[in-house]
Amino acid sequence: MEAAGDKAKAGEEAGTTEINEKTGLLLEQYRDYKAKLAALFEDFSSLSAGSPEAAKAQLPQMAMDEFKDAMSALKEVASAFDFGSADMILGELAGYSLPAEFQGQFAEIKKAVKAVDQQSVIKLLDEMLG
Repeated sequence: MEAAGDKAKAGEEAGTTEINEKTGLLLEQYRDYKAKLAALFEDFSSLSAGSPEAAKAQLPQMAMDEFKDAMSALKEVASAFDFGSADMILGELAGYSLPAEFQGQFAEIKKAVKAVDQQSVIKLLDEMLG
């Protein structure tokens, strides 16, 4: 992927094509590590083993301005087709209880990021951020 990125930076269309073709598979492989490494993170496993409501109640509340900053950052990385960074942002947000009024929209954004659907991510974030 680094070599493809270098090609893309140099203006070679083959680099961009390779990135678009392989990014989904790469992210899928990264996500597979979650199950493989779950046993190493028993504290997290016990938190998520209870009801979702109980797990959310234990998370710190994210302030609205921080949430909007995170969504702006997510839009920026998605615009650059940097879905590795998008996954990292979503991972960080998983440690917080998010503003209730955005939870439905946020679930759709997470689905679009997982599907590596750049256009949908940007459209949903534009709608959310106004």
